[in-house]
Amino acid sequence: MKNRLRLKLTYANVIATIALFLALGGGAWAATAFPRNSVGSAQIKNGAVTGEKIRGGTLLASAFKAGELPVGTQGETGPQGEPGPQGET
Repeated sequence: MKNRLRLKLTYANVIATIALFLALGGGAWAATAFPRNSVGSAQIKNGAVTGEKIRGGTLLASAFKAGELPVGTQGETGPQGEPGPQGET
């Protein structure tokens, strides 16, 4: 059993295993070390986020300033709804 294990325990295997644990451990540390929402617009450099880097359909209309979005054509008027209940006087 020891001979079988010794044959598979090479320098490359040991270094690869250590590198794997360091990579996974570093990612886990980064995920737990920083507080939630700690990276915001103050940490992002100007011009770092461009239109090509943003996936299509992910931005809401509220993300744009007034007049930046094109206005579409007026749609057809819908059917008249039923009248609501009479309120108190």
